[in-house]
Amino acid sequence: MKVNDIILESWPGRNKNKIYKLLVDATDSGPFDGGCVIFAQALQMKYGGDIFVLVNHKEQADHAAVKIGNVLIDADGPAEINEFVKRFERNERVGIKSIRPIQTIDLSDAPRNRELAKKIAHLL
Repeated sequence: MKVNDIILESWPGRNKNKIYKLLVDATDSGPFDGGCVIFAQALQMKYGGDIFVLVNHKEQADHAAVKIGNVLIDADGPAEINEFVKRFERNERVGIKSIRPIQTIDLSDAPRNRELAKKIAHLL
């Protein structure tokens, strides 16, 4: 069974609204407007992989997601890297130049909260 198949079995799951509410109540942001790092942390706790960022043409990190093999995953679900980037560009109306592992300085305005990520991971 491929990574996509494992995740898609339950994606986004019956707890989608609970997950969004937890994130918004705690951070005043959703998984695409500031809460992407916490959501990526939760995904990593649940499925493994590494947290990567999408880098825009200004060489700035624009969004965090989990990378497992050739698949990226965020709140919109899993997709092969090229399809994921196209989907993100289309949905967010931004240009993405590359992806790379997250660095400490990336997305500095995005909250980090391991305890909240654990709660979200449990609901995924």
